[in-house]
Amino acid sequence: EIGQLGQAFNRMAESLQAQRNALDAALGQAHAERTMLDLILNSMNEGVIAIDTQGRFLLFNATARTISPAPEAGMLFEEWQRSNPLRALEATSSILSDGPMKQTLRGASINNWDLLFSRAGFQDRILRMSTRPLHASDQTLIGALMVFTDVTERKARESFALAQEKVLELIASGAPLGQLLDAVVRLVEKESPQSLCSILLAKGGQLFHGAAPSLPDSYNRELEGLPIAEGVGACGTAAFRKAPVVVEDVARSPLMQNYRELLLAHALRACCSTPVTDAAGDVLATFAIYSHMPGPPRPTDLDLIATATRLARLALEGARAKEALVNSEARFRELAEKIEDVFYNADIAEGGQIRYISPSYEKIWGRSCESLYALPRSYADAVLPEDRHLLTLANERHNAGQVSDVEYRIVSADGQIRWIRDRGYPVCNAAGVLERVVGTARDVTDSKLAHLALASTNRALQM
Repeated sequence: EIGQLGQAFNRMAESLQAQRNALDAALGQAHAERTMLDLILNSMNEGVIAIDTQGRFLLFNATARTISPAPEAGMLFEEWQRSNPLRALEATSSILSDGPMKQTLRGASINNWDLLFSRAGFQDRILRMSTRPLHASDQTLIGALMVFTDVTERKARESFALAQEKVLELIASGAPLGQLLDAVVRLVEKESPQSLCSILLAKGGQLFHGAAPSLPDSYNRELEGLPIAEGVGACGTAAFRKAPVVVEDVARSPLMQNYRELLLAHALRACCSTPVTDAAGDVLATFAIYSHMPGPPRPTDLDLIATATRLARLALEGARAKEALVNSEARFRELAEKIEDVFYNADIAEGGQIRYISPSYEKIWGRSCESLYALPRSYADAVLPEDRHLLTLANERHNAGQVSDVEYRIVSADGQIRWIRDRGYPVCNAAGVLERVVGTARDVTDSKLAHLALASTNRALQM
């Protein structure tokens, strides 16, 4: 019996040992799985935070710890969030009252909310977060999970790109040059708040004020007419060299020896100036970034300078082209108003609106130019009915992309019949669609009557 009892105990011990070994193996596997899970969670680029229904932290991964230290033992989520509030981007108050995790603990799921994360003594960050409720196997709610990505830099790039688009829209709309340059400077200053920027315009070997909204007026006045030459400050030298000039310390740079007192009086300790050049390499302006602290420009500042000089170049070249066009139109009008022929520019694409009619129209037709601008087809009312088919013929040639040359008679306001020679030239767009017709209408009455008289004489002689 004792032997049997011993055997039974041995079997029991073996069974217990086997159970212990199985339990140890299960615990080892669970530990390995937990270690692997922790490794995965802590290697993620996304921040992951999990809490239970009481607000106790279940998980706070490594990426989450890059924006905030891990909560202290026993700290609840609501207490942690008081010192790390989340705010809506468009609001000024925190959303502690009903934040994403509270909503998730009521069973809600949130997708891609962009929220502002604040922490005392650190730069605010923009987090894009999603949340999911955590359920047990029996679907009982046991907590909430938050996964977020830091999109601060991405949002900054999007905002900067949008701001650039607005400047480009201003340029395309033909806004005044001063407004355009001011917009370029403010764009950079918004992205680099510690910087003060200026644009000086090159003209006749000197630099003149273009835009500098954040620099003192007294400082801007002192730089008016700055010579473009070697050693004349950062901007004068940059324009002369046609290359960027960096002054890391105003107090020590020989380039600033004649302007050192002026700069230091306004607490300007460093400057980086870059020339704005056109396609031919000629200097149009300089763009400068000033700093209150000595040192080289940051890499981000260099990127901003590249953007600013590109936008400034577009604005300046656009303004130059606009000025050339205005001057060209002025010269054309001066010429058109001195010749006796009627010069016209009719916009076919917009129902025949008259873009321009020269003053000779009033002399030949005996009607005001204003009346033709108001009623673009009124010139045809003076054409003799038996000659109006010639106007139709001219329009058909224009629509076919061909030049017209017709002669018709009009009855002027004084009752006289005048012969008009009308030459029209179609103007098509890049797609080949007729947009407008330009041409001249000449009073050929005298030559026409002389020709008719000569023909009549020749017929009489032949008889």
